[in-house]
Amino acid sequence: MLERHFRSFTAIDRIRGLWLEPQIERYAQWLDEQHTSNATVRQHIRALAHSNDFVLARGVTQLEELPGHVDAFVQRWKAEHGGWCKSAQDIAAVVAQSRVPVERMLCVVLPGYTRSINQPPMAFAVSAPGFFTFLVNEKGLQQTTLRQYAYTLHLFEAFLARASVPLAEVTPVCITELLNERAKTLHKAGMLRSATTLRVFLATRDGIAHKRQYPGTTLPVDPRGGECRKTEAVRGQRVQLQAYQTRLVGSVIMISTEICPLTAKHGPARGPCPGSKSRVLDGGPCTCACHSWQALQTPLRR
Repeated sequence: MLERHFRSFTAIDRIRGLWLEPQIERYAQWLDEQHTSNATVRQHIRALAHSNDFVLARGVTQLEELPGHVDAFVQRWKAEHGGWCKSAQDIAAVVAQSRVPVERMLCVVLPGYTRSINQPPMAFAVSAPGFFTFLVNEKGLQQTTLRQYAYTLHLFEAFLARASVPLAEVTPVCITELLNERAKTLHKAGMLRSATTLRVFLATRDGIAHKRQYPGTTLPVDPRGGECRKTEAVRGQRVQLQAYQTRLVGSVIMISTEICPLTAKHGPARGPCPGSKSRVLDGGPCTCACHSWQALQTPLRR
């Protein structure tokens, strides 16, 4: 197993001479099953080798004692490898290099052990608890895309909290203010992602947050084992979702008219505003708003 990730026989012999060698081998096999890259596997094994030396120096003789030494090892690692850190993000990266491999290995080799994950709660976990389940089960989105959705929706949730506006009372004015605020720091690609996230969320949360049951949503089962996806019930549901989506388009039209009055006359453009000889507007808030308008106009795809 180790030969797949290390070319040096000296490094392999050193790892096999460790006290935690059976657990490290088992963890490396688990990483391979998760299709982890070779670089990540090597980095995790090196961190676990340092952890092996650290716990032996502290007199650990049982695997069950390892969870009590994780925090001490992380602090030691940060003191030795965190001298270059200049921000909280840098420190978090150094801490993750030591904590993640150790805690993941303990999850694999110790029954009942769970990682101490300090992550914020899911965005709109109370008002729209089924949205991310919908993204995974119905749209089949990957984890990278889900993280982008979560980031944008956390900002949206915080914005609504500052404005004291519940999700059920969101108006186009609220969306306009949020996208105006985002346009100050984002380029057109970021605005497109933000607008797409809001479009999908606001177009689908109405059927999720309020537990609306659309008639005939149970798909008939094909005799050969498949599901008949193209049914009248599904088409009826899409019509209702697109009707809600259409009301949302007006919110970003307001952005275009507020940021650039020419947009209301000429429509959204791909380049600078019509009649403008300056290149400053290219990719600026006006173009971002226009691209956001186009993203919200795109029909919702299931």
